[in-house]
Amino acid sequence: MEGAEKAWLLRRLSKKISDSGGLCISSHRFRSQLKNKKDCTRRLRALVEQALVRPRVRKQTKMPDAVRAKIRQTKARRSQIKQWRKKIPTPIPGDE
Repeated sequence: MEGAEKAWLLRRLSKKISDSGGLCISSHRFRSQLKNKKDCTRRLRALVEQALVRPRVRKQTKMPDAVRAKIRQTKARRSQIKQWRKKIPTPIPGDE
């Protein structure tokens, strides 16, 4: 294993590695010690393979202009509806 892969693996498995630097995997699925050892090696291999998979980098996308226009239009519409709810001030007679 290369140095970069080893560092990546240590970073990814940091919660499973003890203070002394060991990775402890135990199995009690089978009555046979040999089968439990094989199960541990299988689980270790799966754990390492899963930890070495690098997550895909998310490609940031641009919001389409049509979507932005629709959002602006919806906001303007809601604003207009709220404006219509306001009371219209009525002039008081003789107060000119």
